[in-house]
Formats: sequence, C-alpha cells, structure tokens
Amino acid sequence: MYKPERVFSWMIHPVVIVLYVVALVLCYIYFDKAIAVYFYQMDLRQFAWLSVVSLLGKWQIASFLLFIMALYFHFFRPKSVWKNRSWFLFLCVIITNILASVLKLVLGRARPDLWIDAHLYGFYWFKFHRPYWSFPSGHTTTIFSLVAGLSIIFPRYLWLFFIAGLCIVSTRILLYHHYLSDVLSTLYLTVIEVGLLKYFLNQKHALKI
Repeated sequence: MYKPERVFSWMIHPVVIVLYVVALVLCYIYFDKAIAVYFYQMDLRQFAWLSVVSLLGKWQIASFLLFIMALYFHFFRPKSVWKNRSWFLFLCVIITNILASVLKLVLGRARPDLWIDAHLYGFYWFKFHRPYWSFPSGHTTTIFSLVAGLSIIFPRYLWLFFIAGLCIVSTRILLYHHYLSDVLSTLYLTVIEVGLLKYFLNQKHALKI
C-alpha cells in the first residue's frame, strides 16, 4: 500500500519535477496540437455519454454537495469523523479551484478549439473569455482535488481513486476541450496543492482527519 505522504514526497523530489516539466514541454511543442486535431477528426463530441462523464468534474456541483454534506455533519452529527472529513474535502475543491481560476485569467491559454478554428495556440495573458481558459483545467482540478483528498482519508484505495480520476479527466482530452499538457500539469499542481493544504492543517492542528 502506498501512503499519500510518500507519494507527495516523491512528487516534489527535484528529479521528478524536472522530468515532469520536460515531459510537459515536449507535449506543448510536439504533441498537444496533433492530439487535439486527431480527436477533433474523430468527432467524439457526438457521444453524449462522454459529456455526461465530463460533467463529474464541475466544481460547482462538487463544492455544493460537499458544503451541504459538511453542514449536515457539523450541525446534526458533530461527533462523526465525517464532520472534519467533509470540511476537508470541501476545502480541497474550493481552494484548488480558486487558484486554478486565477491562473486561467492570468495565463490565458487558448483552447484547442481556437487552434482548430483559427490557428491560435499558446498563452495570451490576462484573458477574460472562456476560449482562453485552457490551463489549468477546471474539471481536472476538481476531480484530482477529490482524488487527493479521498486518498488521504482512505489511503488503501489511493490507486483506485487515481485510475478512476484519470478515466474521468481523459474525457477533457477526448472531447478536445483541453490539451494533454493542460490535464497533466493541472493534475500535478492539484495534488501538490492538496498535499500542502493537508500539511498546513496538520501544522495548525486543525481539522483532524
């Protein structure tokens, strides 16, 4: 069994960071556009079930349900272990999505649709329109904030959560809403953010999970 702390330590190892950055740069230069065009030509958006699966990454839905869940345990079952767990998962989703939203606006990365329709590719900085919000992926942020949070609560199922999360966020690439590098980099950043959140809560002795 892999402990989340061990995985987090591995992910912030300098060698791993360098290798991951190199992989992302290679994706950006050589693979992103080709993969997006390939799936555009496959026209997978005609399959409604892929869009339904993709909806699982909507942060508004996840945060609302977790907030209601947290309120329930806070007021009606305050002694339950799920009181703190619910608040923790809620914080995982909210904090990572706030950071992702700020990065979206600042970086302004053009979505695959803009490459396909107008050959616009790359970062255009400080854009306030959805077509320029390709990175970070909001859906990937939501899914992997939950994957990381649930893995901390249930470390035995870490790899099950990870595989399920990958299956869901892969729809963002299949439906060419995001580039491969968007999803891979967002996944990494989100796990790091949740790990830092857990570390901060431990240091402050808050929300014992």
